[in-house]
Formats: sequence, structure tokens, C-alpha cells
Amino acid sequence: MKKKWHKLWNRHIAFLLVICCLSWIGIDPGFSGSAQSGMEGFLETLELEEPSFMQNGSLILEKTEGVLPAENKETDGLRQAAELPSAYSLLNDGGTCYVTSVKDQGDTGLCWAYAALGACESNVLKQGLTFPEEWKDENGELNFSEAALGWYPYTPHNLPGDYCSGDNILLENKGAGGGNASIAGYSLAAGNGTQLEKYAPFSDWENGYSEYQRYVSYYRMRSTDIISEIGETERSVLKQWLMESGAVSISFYSQETYYDNGTTVSYYQNQKGAEFADHAVLLVGWDDAYSKENFRPDMQPERDGAWLVRNSWGEDDVDHGYFWISYEELSLCEAARFLMEENNPNATCYQYDGSVSYSSLRQSAVSNVFTVEEDCMVSDIMFPLATYNPDAAYYTVRLYLLDENATSPSDGTQLAEQSGWIYYEGYKSIAVDENILLKKGDVVSVVLELRENSKQYSSPLYAAFESEVYDDATGMQRECSVQAGQTYVRNSYGEWADIMDLKMLQAEDGSYPFGNLGNAAIKLVVQNTAADVNTTQLHAAIRIAQEYSGDSLCSDAYMAAMEAQLSSDATQQEVDRAACNLLGALEQAGISTYPQYVYVGKVNDSTLGDVDQNGTVDTMDAYWTLYTYACISAGEYADLTMKQAAAADMVQNGTIDTEDAYHILLLYTKISSGQSE
Repeated sequence: MKKKWHKLWNRHIAFLLVICCLSWIGIDPGFSGSAQSGMEGFLETLELEEPSFMQNGSLILEKTEGVLPAENKETDGLRQAAELPSAYSLLNDGGTCYVTSVKDQGDTGLCWAYAALGACESNVLKQGLTFPEEWKDENGELNFSEAALGWYPYTPHNLPGDYCSGDNILLENKGAGGGNASIAGYSLAAGNGTQLEKYAPFSDWENGYSEYQRYVSYYRMRSTDIISEIGETERSVLKQWLMESGAVSISFYSQETYYDNGTTVSYYQNQKGAEFADHAVLLVGWDDAYSKENFRPDMQPERDGAWLVRNSWGEDDVDHGYFWISYEELSLCEAARFLMEENNPNATCYQYDGSVSYSSLRQSAVSNVFTVEEDCMVSDIMFPLATYNPDAAYYTVRLYLLDENATSPSDGTQLAEQSGWIYYEGYKSIAVDENILLKKGDVVSVVLELRENSKQYSSPLYAAFESEVYDDATGMQRECSVQAGQTYVRNSYGEWADIMDLKMLQAEDGSYPFGNLGNAAIKLVVQNTAADVNTTQLHAAIRIAQEYSGDSLCSDAYMAAMEAQLSSDATQQEVDRAACNLLGALEQAGISTYPQYVYVGKVNDSTLGDVDQNGTVDTMDAYWTLYTYACISAGEYADLTMKQAAAADMVQNGTIDTEDAYHILLLYTKISSGQSE
């Protein structure tokens, strides 16, 4: 066994703050209901909780104590402790290994990404989800890109049609400067994070990663569960998670000595608590009989028992990348599992929160309003259980088809209602049981209520929102974009207010208590009805690659694109994924420049120029194009859907500017004078 001792410098920051492919996009709601009168009442009935911040590289966590509700204990599914084996390892579960190989994060703070994606990979393996040979890395394994997960949530982007533009964290060294399981969960929920390592390798970190690939994901995260404080009860829950769903990410203070006892390497310290946690690793097993004598003689736990851990400091570190950590380790905290599923090739997620949720607001209900872009069937509603809530909450979600002149998110026909319990912090996905069909242009709202129990008038809990905050101590800045008509809040009097009106509400002391709030973290996932696969963008990427053919382009991305082009049964998701990966490779080679070809294939020739999607091309289309150009030039976020932005890109060069407006006016003139288009 190779010995490797404690490193004297802090390579890793696990925590930052309490916050936590087909298109995964925010959609223009097309709805502008205004807040009702009496806005003063909102100051009296809403309660805002702001996040705590990093101190000494770790998280100060103030969490409401929560227990499973008595009325649901019979169905909570938790095993009794006697039913759990005394030892278990995902490295050998019935002769099968459900853990991918040890990775090396280098001199970065990406431990949180390695731990989170290690848990994602393990969950895919544990479920027996299949994946093709071409997805495997050189070791024959499924290998998600930690660099991509650490890059995109920390990198601003401004793309007309993407309502998650402007949602990001600004921090020196991006995700290499630190992160946590909440950031990972919110990013995965937004549709990024399960890119393959070979298309976004860690070795390219210094060069950066292409915006073409921001939403390339090979799996969808269904939900995540996070336990902040680890006691004896939570220990049994973690064991159950390991057996049922695979490896678990967890954080601890890593700066004490790793002890080689001659057989294994162990770790335990009792001087620093969870507030000093600075490293994230992967729990892969346990042994209740692991002797307390195995820990360093001058600092031993009181009882036997330890977790088996996969580290991310390379196979040369400690015991080939593994060590044992005592159950009694004082700093253990923020354990998280990630439940994955195969991407549906026809899935679209309507959303406004693009990376993380930051602030929590106690209110009677919150709603997001979306305009449907294609005929579809409703699949799931997603939302998080925010940090400030207990570990169990009773939810009710309602889906409304809004009337044409709706003045609130509940002004219309209720299409669905579902209620139930959710447990533990993190994003949840609620499957909608009814077969609800939506038509292109429908305006729908998702209304969410979170309460402490199932009684109709029980106390409301906190809903999660994006927000804008700057922290002087860390230099960390959080940004988000929000527009009128997207997010609404209901107070205890039953009054709805647009979040933009709420942001402008002034308190008696002159402050704006809700001024930094952004969109609510609520998503609507739909399955689009079958349609012809559009390969225009893929063909454009292949054509450019062939024009600059050479050995450097004979990459996995090019081969995958060719396979998608030649395949008669390739899905739209496979085609889009192949096109984006190839365009990203071409950008890395200096051949293409984002956002060229982003909008290619998003609209057909008959709708090119029809920016407002009303069936005609006129001066208003030119106006919206110039307005979008002005927004882009000012660094603002234009109020267009992806298809509207594609229609504005008349020149089909990936940018929206005055040349596009000129061609729209030229087309309008021809149509008005009776000339052919």
C-alpha cells in the first residue's frame, strides 16, 4: 500500500454559500398581469431569508431543524437500522462495481464537482442505465466532465432567446475556486453538467469551454437530496442511499493528518466542526466494525465504525485514492445524492433559473408563467426545497391554462393539481399524472405552495428564488436576470404581485427588501409531439469542418456528427448534441466563433423575419430586431424566445444586428409592393 501524508496547503474549497440535448430554455410568458392594489400588505406578509456566506473557505449554515412528519412515517420508506448490513461497499456489490475510477482534481477547488458527478455516475451504474460504447472514455467508463460543471454556472452568457442568460456566479477561477452540492444540483436541474469528459476535458481548463456546449447533457437529473447535518439518524439514511441509489457526495474539514495504520489509511479529527469544511469526497461504503484503533493514536473516536471514501487527489494519493473516515468525524456535513434518468429525446424544460437559487421567501404561493412554443404533453414540474425549510415539506402544485386577458397566475382553467411530501433540501421532480396536451402559443402557469403539513391552513414554508448579491469578504458576486410577466408571488391575503413590482416595493426606512430578488426556481418539463428531425445546424457544422479538414478535425466530435448525419433514426436530441460538440471543437480550433450557427435550423424559410410570430413580416419585426441589437450592445437581455431570435437572424450568421433589420425591412417592402419574397 502506498503511503501519502497530509498536504500542508489547502487545495480545495468545498463550500461557497447557502443557495443552493434538447433545449433547456426559459420561455417568454407573453403574460403581463399586474400586481393588485395594496402592495403594502406584501411587506407585512412575506418573510425573506438571505444566504449566509463563506468564512475561512467554508459555509456558515443556519438550518431549521426538521423531522419526518408523524402522519407520513409509515410510508417514508426508510429501513430500520437492524435491516442494514454491518458493512457494505459499492466497489463490490454482488461482484459488481458501481463506482467509477479515482480522478485527480489537480491544484483546483473542483472537489465539489468531482464528488457530485461521481455520485451521478454511480447512480447511472446502480440503476443499470445503458449507454453506448462511444460514450465511454479511454478506460471504458462513463465519465462526466467536472470542468464543464465547474465552468458554465460561473460564466456569464448573453444569448437572445435563452432566459437563463444572466444567471451566474462570478468568482475568481470560476468553479475551480470552490462550490458545493447545491450549486451542482441547481446546475444539473438547469440542463447542464452531464457533458462527457472527452468533449470538455479538464486539460482544457486554461483555454475555457465553448458556449455551444453549455446545454449539452447526456442524462437528466430527476432530483437531488441534501442533508446538511450528519447525526446518527442521518447516518442510517446515508447507508440506505448508498444501497439504493449509489455513491453519495459529502464534505468535511480535510487539513488534519491522514493516518496509515499499516493496512488502510484513515482520517479523524475532533477539533474543527462543519463550519470549517473545505473538501468534498465520495462515500462508497461503510463498515460498522472498522476499529477505532485504526485511527491515529493521539486522536481516536470513541466508537468503531467508518465510511469508505473515494477521494479526488489521484490514485497515487493515500490508499490508491481511497481512505476511511470515522462516523464521528466532527466536520462531516452536506451529504448529497443525485438521482439521474435517461434524457427523453423530445424533452423541453421551460425555466428562468439557469444555475443556482440564492434567497428564500416565505409566502403563501409562488408561480412561474410560460408560453408554450410547440405542441407538447406535460411531463414534470420541478422545484427545490430551500435550505431554510425543515427536512420535510408538503407541496401542492397546480397547472393553469391562462385566459387571454388573465390578470393573475390562477386566472384560467386548472389543468392539474398534485400534492405530497418531499424530503431534504434540493431540487425535486414531480411527475404529472394526467395526460395534459398543450398547444403552441398556450400561456400556462405553475403555482407552487409549500407548507409544514397537509392541513390546508398550515404555515407556509420558504420558496427558492434567484437573487443578486455581492460579498466583500470573498469577492463572490451572484447575478440573475428577470423580466416582468415571469414570476409572481401571492401573499396571505390572496393577492398576487409580479416579482418586478415586488422588487420596487419600498419599506419605511427607504430600503427595498426584495430589490435583489430574481425569478422563482420552478420549471415545467414537457415532451414535444413527434416532428421531423431538423439537421440544418448539424450539416452546417459538418460542412465547415470539411472545409478545414485535417487530422485535428478527425476527433470524436466529428465522428459523432458524421454518425448522426448518416443515421436514419437519430433523434433531434442526438443531432443537436453532435452539432454543438462539433461546433465547440471548431471554436477551439479557431475556425468558428460563437454564436455563429446557433439559430440555424431553428426556423424554416417561411417564418424567417417574422420576429413577433404573428404570421406576417412588417415594421414591428424590424423594431424588435433593432431592440434586441440595442439590448445586446448594452449588455442587457432581450425579451425574445429562441424561435423569435432565430427569426430575427435574417442573415443566418448567428448574430442579430442592424443588417438583419435592414433585410427584414427589404422583405417587408417587397411583400407590400406585391413582389415575390
